[in-house]
Amino acid sequence: MPRPVVIGNKTVQLPSDWKEFTTGQLELIAHVSSKAMPVETAKLYIVLNLLGLRITRKVGDDTFRFVWRFRRGVITTEEMAQLTAAYDFLFGEVEGKPGTFVVLSGITRDPYPHLTDGLYAFRGPGDLFEHVTYDQFVYANTYMAQLGTHPEVFPQLLACLWHRRRRFDPERIEADARRLSRLPKEHQTVMFWYWIGSLGALRRIFPRVFSGSGKDGGNIFEEQQRIIDALADGDMTRKQAVRSGLLLDAMFSMDESIRKAEEMKRSLSHK
Repeated sequence: MPRPVVIGNKTVQLPSDWKEFTTGQLELIAHVSSKAMPVETAKLYIVLNLLGLRITRKVGDDTFRFVWRFRRGVITTEEMAQLTAAYDFLFGEVEGKPGTFVVLSGITRDPYPHLTDGLYAFRGPGDLFEHVTYDQFVYANTYMAQLGTHPEVFPQLLACLWHRRRRFDPERIEADARRLSRLPKEHQTVMFWYWIGSLGALRRIFPRVFSGSGKDGGNIFEEQQRIIDALADGDMTRKQAVRSGLLLDAMFSMDESIRKAEEMKRSLSHK
């Protein structure tokens, strides 16, 4: 539910959850978070911009004048701290790096369902990977694994989710990535946050499927090929169907398969 905020004698609503932000508001957060500033300052800028409230000058040790919707008033540092606390959920401290914060995305709604670069229209992934095929997921995961050492593949990751053809074609990733790389940086950041947020949601929905992922540090692409092989029961003729099938269908199948295997294991252990 939106968070009510009282300014003067007026009550306004602030988004209080990732799902409540509009795409424009997400772009604002992306713009502010890209700047080098303390995290508390970033949260204050975000709140002030979302409210449309402008601080004009300092009038006391802890009091500031503001202009808001043709109204003028004063606000204290304590009141501003209460406002910024509403957005503590946006940022998290990096483990092992005190004082270093990153955005903790919870976006699962497709922020650009009708994306265009001004010339071409792109097909979006839908809310929570609704339109994403397993093949798209395989390639996106592969590029994600490379980001740490090869940040230049960032547009390719986005091109695995937003593509120009009716059906995803791996051969078109590079061409689509070149066009997506020309979008405003805030747009690209929000698109990446969608990937992170939806991936996190998928892990919570299917904990059994993801319980062992990434533990061996092996090749992500090869690992996904083995999963495809398992889903196709080793039948080469069914592999393409698995690849082109929807990711969520594959997740449900894997989850059910793991559940049955665990159930059988428990049953045998009690004999």
